[in-house]
Amino acid sequence: MKKKFNVTGLCVPEKHYMVILDKCLDEIHRLIDDGAYFTINRARQYGKTTTLNMLSKMLSKDYLIINLDFQALDTAKSADSNTFSLAFAEYFLNEMYSLGQQYTGKLNELQMALETIIKERDKSFTLYELFKYLSAICENAPMPVVLIIDETDSAEYIYTLVSLYL
Repeated sequence: MKKKFNVTGLCVPEKHYMVILDKCLDEIHRLIDDGAYFTINRARQYGKTTTLNMLSKMLSKDYLIINLDFQALDTAKSADSNTFSLAFAEYFLNEMYSLGQQYTGKLNELQMALETIIKERDKSFTLYELFKYLSAICENAPMPVVLIIDETDSAEYIYTLVSLYL
């Protein structure tokens, strides 16, 4: 297959001409291995999503990768803390389940408890409770968890919510 230039979405190295990202991915891998948080902040069509996609593939042997795209939470962005927290928890769990792994013990208990909270639309479930569950899931996961969030700029409300709780 002949390569072509792609200016409309995710680049696939086998199909599209693109910058070689190996050095950048290695640097990000070191940050993650060190437990660091980081952001990628560039203009549109710079390759952020492509970089995150390639990073996910690279890390999947050593980490449990949860990929979220905040565009999917668009309906929750103008909501209150409870609505957003429930939407985030549901999205997070769905992504966990999409990995196709069956979890046992404490991790399974946490997932089931979170499912009940979501199903019952628990009005007391806010960011604080969400963060407690996410921390407990990370502590009980079979491998270190890396949460990759794309398109954060589409969720201004999230920044306001998080800043209220930090």
